[in-house]
Amino acid sequence: MFSSADALLRGTEHGSAVISRDLRGGGAKRLSDLRRDVHALASFLSSRGISRAAIVTDDTWLFETAFFACAAAGTVPVLPASVSEGYLSRCSRLFDAVLAEDGAVSGRDGTFSIAMLAAEYEPRGAMPPVSDTSPYMMFTSGSTGAPKLVTHTFSDLFLEARAAFRLLSEPLSRADFACATVPCRHAFGLAFRVMMPLLTLLPASVRCAVYEEEFSAMAGIPFIVTSPAFLKRLDGTRRTEAAAVMSAGGFLPEFAGELAQKAFGSQVTEIYGSTETGAFASRTGLGGSGAWKPLPGNFATVSDGTLCVQSPYARGGHLFRTDDLAEGAPDGRFTLRGRSGRAVKIEDNLISLDDVDACLRGHEWIRESRSVRLIRGGREEIGCAAILTDKGRDSLSSLGAGKFEIALRKSLRSVLDPLEIPRSWRFVERFPESSMGKIRDCDILELFAAGADQEAGRSSQEGQG
Repeated sequence: MFSSADALLRGTEHGSAVISRDLRGGGAKRLSDLRRDVHALASFLSSRGISRAAIVTDDTWLFETAFFACAAAGTVPVLPASVSEGYLSRCSRLFDAVLAEDGAVSGRDGTFSIAMLAAEYEPRGAMPPVSDTSPYMMFTSGSTGAPKLVTHTFSDLFLEARAAFRLLSEPLSRADFACATVPCRHAFGLAFRVMMPLLTLLPASVRCAVYEEEFSAMAGIPFIVTSPAFLKRLDGTRRTEAAAVMSAGGFLPEFAGELAQKAFGSQVTEIYGSTETGAFASRTGLGGSGAWKPLPGNFATVSDGTLCVQSPYARGGHLFRTDDLAEGAPDGRFTLRGRSGRAVKIEDNLISLDDVDACLRGHEWIRESRSVRLIRGGREEIGCAAILTDKGRDSLSSLGAGKFEIALRKSLRSVLDPLEIPRSWRFVERFPESSMGKIRDCDILELFAAGADQEAGRSSQEGQG
């Protein structure tokens, strides 16, 4: 395993190692190819004096080329949370150039093709050294608020990859290649789709797998980097024998863990972490609510019911207070109990939305739920988006929406206080998700935005039934 970006890019060993595969029929590329492409793009960035560059591509090879070329040129790579034109316009003050995949960005000044420059620009001199303190910038997902800008160093990233490798060295030794369903630009994708395969010389698939059927056609044993959003959509058909399945971006329901084991013959290793902390802890099983074990070198404490973490690759090793509620164990493990910010105050009663959801998911009609804080007529109330079970869908179809909500609220009185029962409902086939598969309060709230006044009126009238 390489010890630093400098050793990876300026070394001479392992140049013939295949590190990239196009599983859709393209060719393979070697470490020597990456060193050459990085050198060419770094020479261009240096010649232009570009200080910060946004990277807009979900091609693993092009992402690696741009990411490391920025480090070699002294350019700060900026990893946007979204690659939409609107988002890039809103955060354009944070960068003075865009390095993009062909066709990914149109009509924006200062946009350069990664592939063209890597192929056509003549490298100048020797590859410059890459400092461990070279920064890169990325954004939080905005699960419970506006996305925040976070800065890490390349040293942080290498330390994170090494900690993860100590957890996964045995299954990685059995893998023929890495394949992902998550984007490179997010913290989990950067660490597990990009960095860990590269540092261990495990060939990585160039493109994301979009459909589960793609795994059936893959030759060899994959190391799969994915999210609960993808695993929940599996149909349980056996697709391939995986060396390991990694999941992050949200917590894995038990049914999704069972589907993953049927599809890939492997239990799922979940990763807990954030953009601020990186990968911090793991657990392996079928999902659910089991305890988390910190990765090697990481430590967890619980202060006033809130999880605090200490990591060698986050915030200089200083203690970081998360927004997660937790219970600690003497052996250093911890169990999560929801988010500290997910609460509403109704008639002077503070209500945990995570507790409400836990009760809702025990109802025979509800498979998954996500409750949010609504403001209606100047008052706080609870709204809930729910995915129904087969029995729930049958009841909704036979009763109709109004009577179904009345029956649901009545049945919930045995497990919830009247103030805890959601007054507004949205029944959906699936929750809106970010590109990383995160379920964000802001997206759930959008479900209630249309027709809010009518919904509030109807819920108020029917809620008296």
